[in-house]
Amino acid sequence: MDIAGLVVGILGLIVSISGFTIAVWQIRRTRTAAESAAQAATEAREAVLRGISIPDLVEAQTIIGELLELHRNQELADIPSKYEHLRGILTDVKANLSEDYSSLFDEAIEVLLDIEDEVEQAIFLDDSSEFDTTTVNSRLREIQQTLHEVRADIERTTSILSNK
Repeated sequence: MDIAGLVVGILGLIVSISGFTIAVWQIRRTRTAAESAAQAATEAREAVLRGISIPDLVEAQTIIGELLELHRNQELADIPSKYEHLRGILTDVKANLSEDYSSLFDEAIEVLLDIEDEVEQAIFLDDSSEFDTTTVNSRLREIQQTLHEVRADIERTTSILSNK
């Protein structure tokens, strides 16, 4: 009976070690699957946010085009609300995108605030001749170009991720 007990004990040990090995393997597999799912969820969320941001960037570029025209025509009374709307769009886009773009949007918003102050001062003084359209439009075109570059970068990144 001692041999039978020894054999049962050895078999039990083998089954226990096998069970433990299988459990560890399953835990690693589950952890890998969970990490992959988390990575996929993060990529999907970022893709959705980028998708939301692209139409906003297009709208912002369109508003800048309208502002350029309004400046050229010295139609300053219609401008402040467009600047406010544009800043709101850029703030929303900045919140949706990664930190890589944060400083670009901070700078653009700061420039827009400066220009808006100049416009409001020209309106308040009722003297559009003091408003330097050339300089302001140059600054706006720089912002427009930055937005175009950000949009192209987002589209390129989205394309790369969708091809994975």
